[in-house]
Amino acid sequence: MPTEALAHIYKNERTRFDTDILTTLIRLLGVYPPGTVVQLTDGSLALVVAPGVGTLYPEVLIYTPELHKNEAPTFQLTADGDVKIAEAIRPSSLPADVRTWLNPQQRLSYFYSAEPFNP
Repeated sequence: MPTEALAHIYKNERTRFDTDILTTLIRLLGVYPPGTVVQLTDGSLALVVAPGVGTLYPEVLIYTPELHKNEAPTFQLTADGDVKIAEAIRPSSLPADVRTWLNPQQRLSYFYSAEPFNP
């Protein structure tokens, strides 16, 4: 899981990396990097699709099986919102149909630029 990989690097490999760069990486990706499957405090499942403003508040794609995944809602978690991440879920523990719908590998991509983003 992406969150486990980041935790492993921080806990076990951080002496091999520049501390400032590693800290910046974690701030950019968040504690729950894109591709992490999470269960929210309201009981719903979601896929982290983008880091948020804070490391604990990413944008998530809500598992909504009655919709095509391209039409499913995304939701930006916030510090003052009612819904938070309860836990990260290992994709292999999900039922096959849920794993196929979320398909974290298909939706996973990262983009980084040293230039400020100007939409």
